[in-house]
Amino acid sequence: MGRRILAFFLGMIFGWIILVGGVVLAAAIIKPSTFGANTDYVNDAGKSFDDMPLLDIIIDGVKLINDNNLSINSVKSAFGVDLIDLLGLDSQNQEFDELKNVNFADQNGLKAALGGIKLSSLAPLLNGAINDEIVTAWKNSSEPPTLNDLTSFNMTKVLGGVTLKAVVPQIKTTGIEGIIASKDLGTFVASLNSGGNAVSFLLDGARIGDVMNFTYDENSDAWVNGDAPVTDNLVLIVADVELSDITDGGFSVNTMLKDVKVGEMMGYDFDEQTQKWFDEQKEITDKVQLAIANIKATQLTDGSFSLNTLTNGLKTGDVLGFVYDEGAGTWKTGSGAAVTDALTVKIADLSMTELLNGDFSVNDVIDGMKIGDVMGYTFDEESGKWFDGEAEITDKMTINLAERDLMTVKDNGLDLAEIVKGMKVGDLMGYTFNATQNKWYNGESEVTDTLTLKLINKDAASLADGSLDFASIARDIKMGELMGYVCDDDGKWFDGETEITDRLTLNIASKTLGELSEANFDFDVLLEGVTFGELIGVTAHSPVIMQKLADTEITRLEEKLNEMYIGDLLDYHRREIDVVGLQLTWETVTTDNESNNIGKITTTGEYQGLYIRYDTITKKFYEAQSCKADHTQHTDECFDYQYYDKNGNKADGINNIVSNLSVSNLDSSDLTDKIMNLPLSEFYQSQQSGVLSLIDTDTSLSNLPAALTDAVSNAAMGTLIENGIIEIQCAEQLDAIYQNDEKSWREMSITEFVDSLVSKLASVSVS
Repeated sequence: MGRRILAFFLGMIFGWIILVGGVVLAAAIIKPSTFGANTDYVNDAGKSFDDMPLLDIIIDGVKLINDNNLSINSVKSAFGVDLIDLLGLDSQNQEFDELKNVNFADQNGLKAALGGIKLSSLAPLLNGAINDEIVTAWKNSSEPPTLNDLTSFNMTKVLGGVTLKAVVPQIKTTGIEGIIASKDLGTFVASLNSGGNAVSFLLDGARIGDVMNFTYDENSDAWVNGDAPVTDNLVLIVADVELSDITDGGFSVNTMLKDVKVGEMMGYDFDEQTQKWFDEQKEITDKVQLAIANIKATQLTDGSFSLNTLTNGLKTGDVLGFVYDEGAGTWKTGSGAAVTDALTVKIADLSMTELLNGDFSVNDVIDGMKIGDVMGYTFDEESGKWFDGEAEITDKMTINLAERDLMTVKDNGLDLAEIVKGMKVGDLMGYTFNATQNKWYNGESEVTDTLTLKLINKDAASLADGSLDFASIARDIKMGELMGYVCDDDGKWFDGETEITDRLTLNIASKTLGELSEANFDFDVLLEGVTFGELIGVTAHSPVIMQKLADTEITRLEEKLNEMYIGDLLDYHRREIDVVGLQLTWETVTTDNESNNIGKITTTGEYQGLYIRYDTITKKFYEAQSCKADHTQHTDECFDYQYYDKNGNKADGINNIVSNLSVSNLDSSDLTDKIMNLPLSEFYQSQQSGVLSLIDTDTSLSNLPAALTDAVSNAAMGTLIENGIIEIQCAEQLDAIYQNDEKSWREMSITEFVDSLVSKLASVSVS
């Protein structure tokens, strides 16, 4: 109830409805009690706030502002309203005494008064958002933190006595979380400020077993995983390591791994009696596995390990997983099949020690062989074709690569230009070109998006020699093409078979990536031709002002408002008079306008004796009222337009006077600013999609063009797509391009996206 009264009270002081409507008489009669207000507020004069006329409230409020005396005490004196009490705070608390006398216009005084208030005293304002444990810590502190401490970011004082458990109540109280949860955050910040190690502070007392979610049983002096004791020797060694030893540099891997073999680390079991290794009760016979399993873990960490010792007696075939059949004198695969490929046999027979030491000749191995032989392909001399098993190889790049002589490649390197000779970029990317249809396909789907087509039609050789300019390709692409639209020869854009008529979409579609990536690009041009009605969705049921502005371009919104009369906003209208064929007598006026602006119809009939007035904006004559002033020198403004309501009744009295006020001439009441400062929520409800969904409904009407420009240019690409503002047909390709980036293209603004895409394409060109 208190906040509602406060909002009502301030609204009466600062509102402008009465100024516009002119309902002064109503304001003099209506009181807060008229609206059901029932408070016990009484001012210094003993008058109840509930029984004060609204006009008095407004006059007294304006006087406080004009006298530069708007403070909490002056408001209470004038109206009996205790603003601190309304906020749910303890008004009797001495901390607020200084604040009560501060003039709200005195920024320095207000800041100083607010700064000394304790944070614990402001806790009621937060409605439980701050845990009671934090508030209690503030209250119990020997030096309770104040608002100044918070604004000056004195976290040592603000967080003093506060634990992580108080900030995050749901944190566990066991294991490593329990250790961290009990730390004093104020002490933590102080430690950081003095150059302390944050990790060491938080992890003091924690061991790796805590990180592994084990529980240490103090009674049995053992680690437990759930209900089961931890028995793995290596795991127990690791679990006992204190995290602070690691962070402080006191940890020694060699000490931890003493007497541990690599086989144990790999999960194997060693039988001391038979001196054999087992993997889940299955004896290990593979020579490489056995050699690795017997390595002492400390040999790997202290530098004493010798690779030659490991590979002594091993052949390359052993490492490749082959098994040598001593009886047959052949290598066999794991399935028992004989290895017959000559190159594979040569390599399998190599000594691993010789191979690692370089004591062999590669030339002897590869002489007379092609890359296709190494890849396991078969060349048919009769047909001159390569085969992969029974299947003929048709891929151009694979054929070109298979034809390369191994010795030539070894001596001269691999010539990329030769490999991609006669190919297009599309061939490299796995697309298929149908020469009959002159179309590219990705699997069964035709490739239609312009960016991809322009790229895949380039010669693959241009990639090899670096002549392919990805940036120029991207710069010439129009946004409409990226959105999946098609532009015909007449410059019309289509979404499938449907012509696109939405002005904003057309403006965006017609711009190229190059234009949008320019540093000085004016995003206001995207709003050219876009009307208020198109953007808002004005209907016959929309408010009058929205219907009046429906055909106005967004960029002319303020100009259009300045041309309007208050009558237009109040759903009144003027009656147009066609003066063709009518006889008139023209009034002499002193206004510096063209002559014959004000006239009186003398023609006998319906309009006889009727005054008319010319509107220089609409270029039309409208019915006017005769001048009611007692003077002989007239101006245009002496003859008010006659307004009618929607039922055809004349507006009279103050309604017609207010209706004749031009928005652009309301200097005294600053009506133009007030209308332009109205939030969009006055015109439409929150939008779930479309460009308006990007804009806060609190945005003022005057800021709409800038807000639209800012929203479109700064919104993430994903947001623009989700809200139906743009459509990307090549999203999957973009996901693949950005898959290794820290920031997804969907999180980028349209400018960042364009710059990033151009940069990526340019980097591919350079590489």
